Amino acid sequence: MTVQWRLWLGFGVTFILLSAITVIGHYQAKQISVSERWVAHTYEVLAALETMISGLKDAETGQRGYLLTSDESYLEPYDSALINAPARFHDLQKLIADNPQQKKRVVQMGILANKKLTELAETIQLHQSGRAGAALALVRTDLGKQLMGEIRVLIKEIKTDEKILLEKRQALSTRTTHFSQWLVSVGSFLILLAAALVVYITSKNIGKDHAQL
Repeated sequence: MTVQWRLWLGFGVTFILLSAITVIGHYQAKQISVSERWVAHTYEVLAALETMISGLKDAETGQRGYLLTSDESYLEPYDSALINAPARFHDLQKLIADNPQQKKRVVQMGILANKKLTELAETIQLHQSGRAGAALALVRTDLGKQLMGEIRVLIKEIKTDEKILLEKRQALSTRTTHFSQWLVSVGSFLILLAAALVVYITSKNIGKDHAQL
């Protein structure tokens, strides 16, 4: 093989390696970005669940305070939860729209949440109409407690699945990042090796020309 061909081969190998690393690196960067978005998505779902249960707890706290004191200022958390509940539920549905099993649980949770808010509204209306005894009797049926218990079970199931997905997504993101780092290291080494080969062939050729001169 002539010197010229060796040089072209060295340049060709270097170019191919550089192109391959660039393409694969770009693909890996996109994969890392996708993995990170999914990780962030899981945290959004978990946060939305906390917001949902927190709103129901606030509504229940406001109801209990009002039934005990007849002070309507205690109903502020209840009124706020009532206003925000549809938007919070809608946001949660959007977040889990890609997961049929989670979607089914959220729909069930929405039904239970509506029943819980209805139960709270009935006790408040009874109290406001002067039937405080009937309101307390409804509370003592433990219907509200049972509904909250069922909602917590669903939330726990949703969180468990989301945390499993989170672990998988974080592991995938870590593997992708490590592979990208390995690719850059090995690719850089091979490029330097090919470049060194070109330099060696060039310098050797120059040395022969110099000796002939």
